[in-house]
Amino acid sequence: MEANKYHVTACLQDGAPIVVRAINPRDGDSLRQQFVHLSAESVRLRFHGLRRSPNESEVMHLTEVDFAEHVALVATLGVRPEQLIGVGRYICGHGPRDHRAEVAFVVLDEYQGKGVGSILLQHLAIIGRAQGLREFQADVLAENSRMLGVFERSGFPITRATELGVVTVLLTIAGAPAA
Repeated sequence: MEANKYHVTACLQDGAPIVVRAINPRDGDSLRQQFVHLSAESVRLRFHGLRRSPNESEVMHLTEVDFAEHVALVATLGVRPEQLIGVGRYICGHGPRDHRAEVAFVVLDEYQGKGVGSILLQHLAIIGRAQGLREFQADVLAENSRMLGVFERSGFPITRATELGVVTVLLTIAGAPAA
């Protein structure tokens, strides 16, 4: 399946069905709404500080991705209307020959701890491996135990280095995750 047409159904830990699909420009308003509904703590943990709501240019950058160097998936509930509950993305580092991408996630507070981040990570890894990536890297605040837990439980080989309160996590996605 082409990354820009990615569309699968998955289940949260409580059994609730969600859709994981490629982001598209029509998701701009939902992305803004998701940001508005994040707690100040979630914004701080995700963006490593306070941040204002994304402007039009930033929303375009976040939703109009090329699905080669920049891949983004959304997790949604429901059909009409669907509710965007999470976004996961990776951005390749230095061009097409680089086999590492930076990965990041944001999940609405009420859906944190339910498996959304883990599901998005697994599907980004499927796309990344198909595109020749071998590693995902993420910089996570050391106190963000939930996100660090997502990486630890992913089944992918992991290395971590901590400097000044930020944990740099390197996941080897080249093979399938261990069971």
